[in-house]
Amino acid sequence: MNLRILYISICCTLMFFHVSCTREKLGGCPNVYVNIGYTGDSNGDVMDKYISGFSWYVYDSSGNLVTDGKSSISRAGSRNVIEMALPVGDYRMICWGNAGHYCTIDGISMIDDATVHTGLYGDDGLPYSMDPLYYSSIDFKVESEDDVISLSSLFSCAHITLWLYVRGYRETDASGKRIPPRFAVGDFCTSYDFHCSHTGGISCFSPETVYESDSEITMAHCHLPRFDSSFPAEISLYSGITGHLVEKVDLTRFIRDNGISVENSEEVDIPVLLEFSEVGCTVRLPEWENETARPVM
Repeated sequence: MNLRILYISICCTLMFFHVSCTREKLGGCPNVYVNIGYTGDSNGDVMDKYISGFSWYVYDSSGNLVTDGKSSISRAGSRNVIEMALPVGDYRMICWGNAGHYCTIDGISMIDDATVHTGLYGDDGLPYSMDPLYYSSIDFKVESEDDVISLSSLFSCAHITLWLYVRGYRETDASGKRIPPRFAVGDFCTSYDFHCSHTGGISCFSPETVYESDSEITMAHCHLPRFDSSFPAEISLYSGITGHLVEKVDLTRFIRDNGISVENSEEVDIPVLLEFSEVGCTVRLPEWENETARPVM
């Protein structure tokens, strides 16, 4: 009998909060539900594989920020739904995935002022990298606050990842310590606006390098803003001790000569191996015996 009374009490309490969900008391019940996803180059949702979290921003028809928030990615196979209570009006919702480590988001109060830009720089004043960014945008209308709107918005990949490897190049300082060379990759825009267009200044990117003693390979990786196969870009390798130029690679030509598609895929990884020997430097795609043998930072 006591359990029955407790059960009825809990049900009545839940009903009270459901009925009491009014715009006056709680800011309004959600009337807009947006399901966020990413299919990549597959037929299913693979968002949890590529995106760890995302920031979202809702703007009205005048471009003013109405509401925003951050969401982490749910487990594989589940829905990532944003719930909002919005008055009647026209809206645009912008989402950026993975921004926050190498990049900074600023100017969000107006959509035309908002940017995602590089925010982490090395001692040489060059940005290390962009984040592995993803972008989505959806326009919608709320015609009545009593209507419930369900929408879906898919991310698009907004970056290209460059994997850089150096083998056979060795420099040591006066104490005998091995000093890895450094890369500069340029020239690229350093920011996106909230329409996912390149904006801001032009710069080289100088990713951090790591030396793997087991394979005797120096490696680096850099997330670049999206570009096409005709975009003029170069990879420069510099001595880590003297700073002099060691080797330069025409990245545009490398992409063309190796049949790498950057326009027709969401996920684009470009691996480049600079292999030094007595006769000079060979630039080619690395060929690992198996995936587990591939050096990873």
